[in-house]
Amino acid sequence: MKSSLLIAALLLGFVAGAKAQLTPQDAVKGMERGINLGNSLDAPTETAWGNPLIQERYFDDYKNAGFTAVRIPVTWGGHTSLTPPYTIDAPFMSRVEQVVDWALQRGLFVVLDAHHESWLKNALTDTSTDIAHADSCTARFDSIWSQIAAHFSDRSDSLIFEMLNEPYPMSEANTDTLNAEVLKIIRRTNPTRIVSFSGYRWSNSGELVTAAIPDSSDKYLIGYYHSYDPWPFGLQGPGTYGSASDIAATKAKFDQVTAWSQANNIPVILDEFGYIDSCAYNSRMCAYATVVDQALQHGVGAFAWDDGGHFRIYDRTRGTFNEIKDILIHTYPESQNGMKISQVGASIVLQWHNRNAGSDSIVVQRRIFSGKFVDYTEVAPTDSEFVDSSITPGTSIITV
Repeated sequence: MKSSLLIAALLLGFVAGAKAQLTPQDAVKGMERGINLGNSLDAPTETAWGNPLIQERYFDDYKNAGFTAVRIPVTWGGHTSLTPPYTIDAPFMSRVEQVVDWALQRGLFVVLDAHHESWLKNALTDTSTDIAHADSCTARFDSIWSQIAAHFSDRSDSLIFEMLNEPYPMSEANTDTLNAEVLKIIRRTNPTRIVSFSGYRWSNSGELVTAAIPDSSDKYLIGYYHSYDPWPFGLQGPGTYGSASDIAATKAKFDQVTAWSQANNIPVILDEFGYIDSCAYNSRMCAYATVVDQALQHGVGAFAWDDGGHFRIYDRTRGTFNEIKDILIHTYPESQNGMKISQVGASIVLQWHNRNAGSDSIVVQRRIFSGKFVDYTEVAPTDSEFVDSSITPGTSIITV
């Protein structure tokens, strides 16, 4: 009797200690605030596009800043053989593994993708006529994913596979077919790994909602999309952002993907969004804040694009963040919004819409010329305007 009781106790302990399988819905909740580590492992070589070699400390910095997820874009084609069995170079696979593990060890969610892969995309367009070449490219891509899936099969379910980034110029039919085929390959070694997919072209919201679901019976799928809207503001910088119609257009895209998500019981992430540094400063900050605000309200995980260049958020050499990080981390549905900044005479006037009067105060920061933002003053939580009259003519100043 004593032995039976002991065995029962051990079994209970084993069951109690077992980890529940992560669902896509819970994963998306955990990926609330994400950042991309772009233009490194997706470049021809890791430093080819101007970034330093990825360091382990990046992931401490991401974690300490408040990010909960990192997307690691990887372009595999330049690191695989051109003939069967299309083997991935062992040193490159080890390097990707090292970077992925650094992130996972910090408790971050990780999205690992197949990024540029132009050799594949250009072979599967609407006008492709070389069937043999298309078939060999597809076989090569299938092999790449078979190797990735097997190599990372023992990693925690906080690692998400993204099958293909922005399939342009692939045809819609070929994109849908490839998504279904790659999912089957991943499932051979990763039956419950969360896998994300998109529609064709540039993976916009409209292309996600018209995409074929790779397997309607699969319970471990996430839909992803990208947004640098409005075009051409987001990617080229002209014009402004912040009007009621601008914000309504941003909200409409979140409404669109949320309706699709609810209809198909597949959660959604926005795993690339951003605004180039040539955008008007105030408009750029407003756009970032609006996307984060809407993502939180719609339950969509959002990953800001950071390429170390014109979309830089984290300085990889110095280990410091710019002010975009504060918007990404500290924007909430209760945060002040609708900020307007104007000059009246020799004064700067800040106005905002106050959505939360229950806080202790509102902190106003400002930056002079290219210096750092510092706390300047505090105003009452019910205030919706601040006038800064202590300006010296000719001074470049930004107040937030």
